[in-house]
Amino acid sequence: MAVSFQLDIVTPERLAFAEEVLFVTVPGQEGVFGVLPRHAPLLSAVKPGVVQVGDDSDAQFFVVSGGYAEVLPTRVTLLVDDVIARKDINKEEMEMVRGKASKQLAGMPPEDAEYLFLKNRVQFADACLALCRQGEAR
Repeated sequence: MAVSFQLDIVTPERLAFAEEVLFVTVPGQEGVFGVLPRHAPLLSAVKPGVVQVGDDSDAQFFVVSGGYAEVLPTRVTLLVDDVIARKDINKEEMEMVRGKASKQLAGMPPEDAEYLFLKNRVQFADACLALCRQGEAR
């Protein structure tokens, strides 16, 4: 029997994913990192990007916004502002989100209170659109 660990993806509104898994990749602030069962404990910032659950043969994909990852030997918890499964991405909606956030971000100084929020929205939409393109190429 393969060793697994519990993966929970949590937003402020809901528990978006909760299953036993064998492998996950996470878009950490310092780069993408993979987690296998019995991984050493760590805490990492998460940037907007794609989370892959499982290997290529049976992978599930999610796009997450910024947040945090807590990795323990038997559990990984991703606390993120937003998450969407690949199957639920609406390409046209994400193009509109990206366009609107980019327009608002243009010329905005980085000190502005909304700057990081809008930058996160653009990166989230970019990751959604990239995942859609990847799915179309298969």
